[in-house]
Amino acid sequence: MVKPLAPTVVEQILKLGRQGMHAKAIGRALGVSHTAVSRYLRRNGIALSYGQHFVSPETRAIADEKLPDRFWSKVRVSESWGWEWTATRHPFGYGQYAVGGRPGANDWRMRFAHVVAYQALVGGAPDGLELDHLCRNPSCVNPAHLEPVTHAENVRRGSAAPLRRGACARGHDATAPGSLRSRRDGSSTCVACERQAHAEFEALIRRAQTATGLSQAAYRAVHGRSRAAAQRVIAESEAVA
Repeated sequence: MVKPLAPTVVEQILKLGRQGMHAKAIGRALGVSHTAVSRYLRRNGIALSYGQHFVSPETRAIADEKLPDRFWSKVRVSESWGWEWTATRHPFGYGQYAVGGRPGANDWRMRFAHVVAYQALVGGAPDGLELDHLCRNPSCVNPAHLEPVTHAENVRRGSAAPLRRGACARGHDATAPGSLRSRRDGSSTCVACERQAHAEFEALIRRAQTATGLSQAAYRAVHGRSRAAAQRVIAESEAVA
């Protein structure tokens, strides 16, 4: 006979389940097997599949049902960076999202995440045009930050905008030597912004590591070094607390 869990643990399981966390994540957070978690969720009518994707409360607030949770689980809402893509990225910084997969078939193909978002939420760019990031953050997938333009105009804006304004979109000086880094597509990116993004990422990893109580090596072995994993660890620890 399976020993029943303590009422306080069951209460936490149901609380996290109603927040949309899947059984394996709840089990890791509470130190309970995911089979036991799933059993209690089913008994209370909130059973979730093991593969359900976790969407943070901040992202859930802006998530549109036209795109699945698999997409929104890879988006981080930030005042500084917009709707930032946290998963796989193209070398130019654009988010990449796998689409088109069929059960049992290996026919997934990668598309730019901002294009997927724009097509689903707005309707797609007209033929012959491509999407320009008005926020100058290529990992942003917010359709409000995108404008259909020609390729020539897109490149011109990307390379000339910081110099024309004398500063990047976030106010960093773009006139000093070494303040901009050229990309392979001919556009430029702000070095200070890159350093700020890296510092924010490292701070996020340290915060997640502290939440787990693990050493740096142990944390990396268990959770890796992705932003999405760190956000999930932090969200789970805050939910339990």
